Amino acid sequence: GKFIVIAAGYHREMEEFLNSNSGLKSRFSKFIDFDDYEPVELTAIYLSLVSQKGMALAPEAEALVTRRFEEIYAGRDASFANGRTVRNIFRETLQNQAERIAPLVATGEIESAALDTITAEDIPR
Repeated sequence: GKFIVIAAGYHREMEEFLNSNSGLKSRFSKFIDFDDYEPVELTAIYLSLVSQKGMALAPEAEALVTRRFEEIYAGRDASFANGRTVRNIFRETLQNQAERIAPLVATGEIESAALDTITAEDIPR
């Protein structure tokens, strides 16, 4: 007979939500704030996505990914989305890789290993 409601969102917006109705704050008694992922954790999530796709990162690409997440973390604002940010960067990486290799695939000038390798050129700026 118990009922649980989980409301999740950015801190400021959640405060606005709870303050929008005088009865809401008293109905939500437990609050969990999650810290933003650190650059090393963002990189680990990215590498996990690469691995799940059966792909590999060229060494220079891995160093660039690490630097990219350090930059993103240092400049993060209220819209920073942790794991979602990583997924978006990974999706953009795959798009860049596809655009890079498409002409090579069309002409047959590519080795099969290159199809599964992400290079520094593929990492979004």
